Amino acid sequence: MGTAVGSRPRLGLTRDLNTAIGETPQRTDWPGVFFALSIGVLAAYQQFKLPPVLPLLSENYGYDRLLAGGLMSAYAVAGLLLSIGVGRVLDSARGRWVVGSAFPLFLLGNAVCLAVPEIGTAMLGGRVLEGAGLAVISVAGPALAAQAAAPKDKPLAIALWATWMPIGQAMANLMAVPVLEDAQWTPLWWLAVALTVTIGAWALKRLSRAPAAPTVAAPPRTGTGKPSLSLPVILSSLTFMLWTVQYLAFTTWLPTFLVEERGLSLAEAALSQTISPLVLIPFNLLAGALVARGRSLPWLLAGSLVAQGLVWGIGPFVTGPAGFILLAIWGAAAGITATCLFSLPVALSSGAGASQAFGVLMTGRNVGVLVGPVLLAQALALWTRWSLSAQPFMAFSIVAAMGALWIGRYLRPLR
Repeated sequence: MGTAVGSRPRLGLTRDLNTAIGETPQRTDWPGVFFALSIGVLAAYQQFKLPPVLPLLSENYGYDRLLAGGLMSAYAVAGLLLSIGVGRVLDSARGRWVVGSAFPLFLLGNAVCLAVPEIGTAMLGGRVLEGAGLAVISVAGPALAAQAAAPKDKPLAIALWATWMPIGQAMANLMAVPVLEDAQWTPLWWLAVALTVTIGAWALKRLSRAPAAPTVAAPPRTGTGKPSLSLPVILSSLTFMLWTVQYLAFTTWLPTFLVEERGLSLAEAALSQTISPLVLIPFNLLAGALVARGRSLPWLLAGSLVAQGLVWGIGPFVTGPAGFILLAIWGAAAGITATCLFSLPVALSSGAGASQAFGVLMTGRNVGVLVGPVLLAQALALWTRWSLSAQPFMAFSIVAAMGALWIGRYLRPLR
């Protein structure tokens, strides 16, 4: 990327990861990759600590299904407002401090939820604050991981980042099991506070090491990379949106389905929900290895989306051990999907454009977060049967698979 005569390149948050915006490191900064993963796991835990205890909260405080779904969808409100802006700010001198803002947002949101859980609107407000923290990290994390990696390690770095959500989700589910046996929910929020303080202190130390970036004139465009709002980036965002609609609906309401339709206890439902994210993690990494070896990213993405759609279609009719097998199949397919989706901005853009493309991608994700949990709640209110309510989500997965094949026309190699 060119620079104005007599000026130095603009350095943003990625200076802390030994790379300047628009530059490619020759050696991978693995501590930087794992830092990005760690803040992502924290954000995912914050979001997914709710579903295992949602039936208990609904019983204790009288939440109806629309409000209960809204507590998950609330995470999207801030994301829709912030994601694209965060992607742009990451490429400036203020980027590192934007990342740092996520931690007080998490703490404030946790405090509101712990203080007044009986007030549904207050709980929604607390979840919106937590969601603002996730909005920052969901854009910064993959950008940091990708920019910290040398070209040969980029697929692996992206695959590692893609495990942020299943690791955080699995943590939340496993921590919920002993908590739910005592019919409690607040320990999950207090653990969130402790994790936020600990990881936030690490982030403050790491980010404060980055020297202040000089303020220089924006470098002229050289024609390298693609604009963040190009057609393929928008298509990628729409595909991510459709996938997230079904992903968030699945992960939000699965414990309730298992309790109501399969007769499991709350603790058993939380433990059962751990199957998918634990299977998802190795398939995140497998997808990264396949992409690194030149396997077709769009076909991997499309195939995994079709598999998840089929689970939606037949899952409500399956009982016994076969149901747990379907949970594992869904998790494996979701792992491949996540890695492929997070690879798209890097395969479509380069340099600073990748950070902005991640912002556009996360906007699509946030629309899915907003719609998915509430849409399934509305479908259940309309049709009352889980089997009927699941069918639109199968359709979303199939349409997303078609979008993945269309995006494939625009991709460049990751290496």
